Amino acid sequence: MQFVATEEEDLTLTEDSIHTAQLLNITPKEIKWTDKNTGDPKSTVILEWWWEIQAGKYAGRRVKGTCDEKFSTHPNNRLRNWASVILDREIGAGFPLDTEDLEGLTADIVIGKKVDKKDSTRVYDEVVDVLPPTGTRQDDAPPF
Repeated sequence: MQFVATEEEDLTLTEDSIHTAQLLNITPKEIKWTDKNTGDPKSTVILEWWWEIQAGKYAGRRVKGTCDEKFSTHPNNRLRNWASVILDREIGAGFPLDTEDLEGLTADIVIGKKVDKKDSTRVYDEVVDVLPPTGTRQDDAPPF
């Protein structure tokens, strides 16, 4: 077999960059491990938030963010904080949240980097924060 290399732009997302994105879906994922002290099997459920960047050279690029499944009023509760931003409202105790109501909505996502625990040479893009949408971002077409 023969191949000819083609030029391709590096589409690595920059850490701390902000991109307007649409939330595609939120899915639960069970994480299993063994307790090092007791040898007992352990597990937890996280929520994977899949986003698609909407504009600029990264349009169509999908990026994942994660949070705990716990939904509370704690100031650092990512599920509540992100849902609050997307819904553009404060969320207090007793608020019923259906994640399907968030799917299809748009927000600005902040990109971070995650190093693979088993292979430190592998680094992944991840959503580390969600901000209210502000329109055109720096990496998108100029607003004029």
